Amino acid sequence: MIRTLTLATAALAASLVATPSDAAPTPPRTGFEESDGARWTGESEEQEFLAAVDRGSSRVSVTSVGTTKQGRPLQLVQVGARHAPDKVLLVCVAPYSCKS
Repeated sequence: MIRTLTLATAALAASLVATPSDAAPTPPRTGFEESDGARWTGESEEQEFLAAVDRGSSRVSVTSVGTTKQGRPLQLVQVGARHAPDKVLLVCVAPYSCKS
């Protein structure tokens, strides 16, 4: 799995966690956000971030779907209603290399 999340993905996930009815005191932030863009999000930070987003919203689920050759987890992150009529698959294979 890539070691970083794009800022856009992080912002989208964080916005789904903080809703008026169940807003967390502080939404989860990536290492990139916490450092004001000075460094990329590390693997352990990414795992913690995804777990926090998963716990914080019924509209987000994180599922392990395998591992990379380096032994890093590959995770499927579903955002939105579980039975939505339309779905988008975004595959990120390296920083700045995402395809939908």
